[in-house]
Amino acid sequence: MSQWEAAFVVTLSLLFCIHGQLDNLGFISIDCGYITRPSYPDFKTNLTYVADVGFTNTGFIHTVDVGNLQRDLAQRYTTVRYFPNGTRNCYTLKQLTRGGKYLVRATFGYGNYDAFNSPPAFDLYLGANYWVKVNITNSSRAYVHETIAVSPSEFLQVCLVNTGSGTPFISGLDLRSLPANFYPEANVAQSLVLLSFFRETVSFGFNRFHFGTDEHHIRYPVDRYDRFWQRYEDIPGWEDVPDKINGTVKSPQNDTYGAPSDLMRSASTAVNASRMDLPWSSDASMDVGIGPEYIVVLYFAEVQAISDNLLRQFLVSVDNTPLAAAFSPRHMLADVFSGTVLGSDQHSISLITTIISDLPPLISAMEIFLGRTLNESSTGSSDAIAMMTIQTKYSVKRNWEGDPCAPEAFVWDGLSCIHTSIGDIQYNPRGFVPESEDEACGGDPNSEPSPDGCVVPDFEDEACGSDPDSELPPDGCIVPDSEDEACGGDPDSELPPNGGFVPKSEEKACGGDPTPNHLLTAASSLNSRMRRVAATPTPSCLPTAAPSLVGM
Repeated sequence: MSQWEAAFVVTLSLLFCIHGQLDNLGFISIDCGYITRPSYPDFKTNLTYVADVGFTNTGFIHTVDVGNLQRDLAQRYTTVRYFPNGTRNCYTLKQLTRGGKYLVRATFGYGNYDAFNSPPAFDLYLGANYWVKVNITNSSRAYVHETIAVSPSEFLQVCLVNTGSGTPFISGLDLRSLPANFYPEANVAQSLVLLSFFRETVSFGFNRFHFGTDEHHIRYPVDRYDRFWQRYEDIPGWEDVPDKINGTVKSPQNDTYGAPSDLMRSASTAVNASRMDLPWSSDASMDVGIGPEYIVVLYFAEVQAISDNLLRQFLVSVDNTPLAAAFSPRHMLADVFSGTVLGSDQHSISLITTIISDLPPLISAMEIFLGRTLNESSTGSSDAIAMMTIQTKYSVKRNWEGDPCAPEAFVWDGLSCIHTSIGDIQYNPRGFVPESEDEACGGDPNSEPSPDGCVVPDFEDEACGSDPDSELPPDGCIVPDSEDEACGGDPDSELPPNGGFVPKSEEKACGGDPTPNHLLTAASSLNSRMRRVAATPTPSCLPTAAPSLVGM
């Protein structure tokens, strides 16, 4: 990398310290692989998209020939970040609220960027939990995958996992804050994955549709939460029912879905027919598992001025199971019905007029989600932040990407993690322990693991300087020694003697007391320091090593 390129990346990293958190809308918008400027406004939404420097420390970047992609895609599809090395590579989205609800969206446009004409397939994880399989079957098509989840900590990680079917890559990554009461089906035990299924006359696979308007795609600012809505496929015998008085469709009391008024001001209805059928199934590439559970959300509003002597009334059902019987949409007021559907077979939503109805059924919007059970517990927040801080500051090589201890298949090299469970309750894998706990933590080797955990990295060789390629101090102490002065913190903080995060049995080298409390204090102090760094945009936020650049 040239001196100019290195300086440019450092500048981007410094600006990340300012822009690398939620904006005033509660959004994070990342253009993966983009480095021309620190940020730019999206020409359709005017949302600010930022470069991905600072969100990930791995991967390489490449441009994409727009001639190899479908028309009218956003700027973020013109570059990618790809990950030829390592099994798991992650983006970290910070400054979140523990227990907050977020929409996370990842976008992919292959466009034969690598000139191999070999679209890949790989897995996507949200934190420690499997999200979806990204299966690129069409080189020119854009793929959009979206999930709604509750954050278990102050950060979320989106990880791309190489499954041996090609090099993972990504074009864009978005995070949108949602009100806590929205999408109640998304909770600490389950996330919602927006169903992917390409229809004949639509541009994208995601199953969030609006009806009755010529607008093919609707997002922010029409939808204040920047959900992507696309026009449902053209169906013979259906017609649009627009709001001809340009009124406002009000939300119901205790609204938990927040359908935009502008989107609800139009609908589709059947022409000379008593029913509307909307068949659907899951894309087989989504790997829905055994006995999947789907959540269907249907939106209705009467947007025509109907005379008193006419009635619009119909049955709303999913796979012949009623969600609403004898339902009459209210004028310019949204009604929302949701229901659960089991099984991976073909499904159908049916709107059927009742015997006394004068007018055919209508529909305004629709979403279909897969309920994804969250089986994996994440590493305790303070432990994970402490370890990630060490990884970033000292550029620890190995597979240190994503959650340090979860899932077990991706545990960081050199770390041994405590995983305890009682019945079906999986406790957080709290802490990292060496093979001989009694030596490093002062515990009894025959006793049960301490519930407090012992934060001990098992990379003694690197820490003690026996590895000639190690960048760590040779005295056995991993000491973040100058962050306090650089970020305006207190240099006399609660770090133990010599401020060491202690590797394995090197307590004597750091002059500290070899006890679990000593080690936990070190992790807690690192966590505290990291929060101060994030709160104060200073050069200490810069990465230890600039990311590699390709094609610059």
